Amino acid sequence: MGVKAKKASRPKKRLSKRKIAGVIAGAAILGASVFVTFHGKKPVELPAYTAVRVFDGDTFETKEKQYIRLSGIDSPETGLCGSTEAKATLEKLILGHPLYVKILYHIGSRAMGLVYTEDGFVNAAMLASGWAEMNDRDHVDSPELVTATGQAREAMRGVFGKLCTQETNPDKPSCVIKANVTSNNTATYHLPGCASYTTSVVQLHHGDRWFCTEGEAQKAGFRKAKTCPSE
Repeated sequence: MGVKAKKASRPKKRLSKRKIAGVIAGAAILGASVFVTFHGKKPVELPAYTAVRVFDGDTFETKEKQYIRLSGIDSPETGLCGSTEAKATLEKLILGHPLYVKILYHIGSRAMGLVYTEDGFVNAAMLASGWAEMNDRDHVDSPELVTATGQAREAMRGVFGKLCTQETNPDKPSCVIKANVTSNNTATYHLPGCASYTTSVVQLHHGDRWFCTEGEAQKAGFRKAKTCPSE
């Protein structure tokens, strides 16, 4: 059952009238509320929220103790490659700014939504930074999200760069076993000589890893890929 969002407090600062980027076609700001039109539909009033704590690159808490998760994107889980950078990026984007949230649905205590500041569409800004990736499960129909993540991927920014996405092991070149965790949590490893080895990429932000020996990979819960030759 969803948690009903509490009424947001109204900041003292009055924002100027402006158009906000993203799926918003137009925005009229009156006092501390913004009236937005999504895809030509009836304007919706979004009161201003204030973020007091950022948990990671896609989730934060407001002053009203409302937990908000940015829809349409995923940032690295805490402890994985890029998680620190993702959290710092979201903090820079939202802390100290009035926030306008279009809530799409709830999952437990979290409200899933599209977040805006006076500077634009936060979900898209996170994707443009490269410290988040677009997901399909939220079914957010936004060309801006597609464009932002495509540009970050092409420019190899954030998690798409060599820090997190690797074809060779920069730290231990002799440790060449590639271990991947798929979206359905299947954990497999690939040895040189496996048919899938050359096309496998180690994405550290997804929990992928490098190993020196098969024993290490197996102990960590990975199994040999079916594309590897049998003993």
